Amino acid sequence: MENKENCKIIKDLLPSYIDELTSEETQKYIENHLNDCNDCKETLENMKKNLENEKKEVTNKSIKYAKKYNKKIKKLIAIILILILTICMVTFVRNAIILIRLKRNWDKQDYNFNNYHMIWSHHSYDQTSVFEIYYKDGKFYEIIHMFSPLREKENYDTYSKLYIYQDVLEERIAIYENEKNYRIETPDSNGIYQISPNNFVHIEEIVNDTKRFILTCFTNIITDEICNGKEAYRIKPLFDKYNALYIDKETGITIRMKSGVQYGDIHADTYSDIVFEIDAVTEENVAKPNLEGYTLQADTK
Repeated sequence: MENKENCKIIKDLLPSYIDELTSEETQKYIENHLNDCNDCKETLENMKKNLENEKKEVTNKSIKYAKKYNKKIKKLIAIILILILTICMVTFVRNAIILIRLKRNWDKQDYNFNNYHMIWSHHSYDQTSVFEIYYKDGKFYEIIHMFSPLREKENYDTYSKLYIYQDVLEERIAIYENEKNYRIETPDSNGIYQISPNNFVHIEEIVNDTKRFILTCFTNIITDEICNGKEAYRIKPLFDKYNALYIDKETGITIRMKSGVQYGDIHADTYSDIVFEIDAVTEENVAKPNLEGYTLQADTK
């Protein structure tokens, strides 16, 4: 009877013994009993076998779950990649169609750069400059107005220049309206910058350059916008906060270029608005101005 009671106690302790949770004295007591009791020893072996089988079962379930989870992850990654690729392809095709359509509209205009009227308004943090240009058959007439409210009023508030080319390859007359004087200059003297349609990004430059066309289609977002009262497309690089190009839908002409500048800790948007007319210039628009009352400065060569 006593032996049976001992076996019952030992069998109750066997789970803790297997997990090595018993004290050293209890462990010795159990092991001494097992040496003399085949029934308890068999019970121990069966417990170990069952525990091993349970561990294998849990391991197999874990492996199956991990495999199933990995398959789901791979499937999800594949779906995401397919979606990204699809979005890229749809974006590329849409952008390509828009750019080609703009190029066709540009081609329909049959632009003649021997006769054009252009107004370029450049707006920056500390200055607005308005350039009005008349060009006809080599005669070039430009009016420049600069407004700079952040600087000294007497020097920058309404500073104006007038230019006219007698011969675009040889010399021009630079008239300083506020100072009532003028001088004769060579086209590249004094750092004077001649603005022309070539200063702006044209749609044909993008479409005709295969590499640039592909990059533009893949790396830009093209959206519908109203710019200066005209329906336009805004072409904006994906990872660029500041730069953007606005192109008139009907004509394919660039009507705004936007960028950003940094003045110390201040960031400011800079943009240029362009108004462009073809075959709108007459001889009167490019006639030599009346210089009566103006003083000739020393010639600049």
